[in-house]
Amino acid sequence: MEMFKKGDKFIHFTKYGGVNKGEVAEIHGVTNWDTTNLCTYVIYRIFTNNGFSLNLDGTDGRIYKIESEMTPKGAGQIKETYRRLVDSKVRETLSSITIHNTNEDKKT
Repeated sequence: MEMFKKGDKFIHFTKYGGVNKGEVAEIHGVTNWDTTNLCTYVIYRIFTNNGFSLNLDGTDGRIYKIESEMTPKGAGQIKETYRRLVDSKVRETLSSITIHNTNEDKKT
């Protein structure tokens, strides 16, 4: 199954913690003949416009196709909306908590 095609944009989360974005220049599939497990399978690799090649099997980190990009303003609005939602949930939880005061020094 090919999920990438030439011209697709991707985001790459490296196994060392880095993040890269790029565009697919080419995609190649190599058939691997596995005589131990008695099967053949295709190993996909993308080549970027910057001249790098990345394996899609996870050895080069996680690579995802970018479906759409957002503006910094749009990202800020999403963050703010999420923050307000979380705050409203926390406030509801805190307001429903009843705190019971006890006087342990009082002798009965």
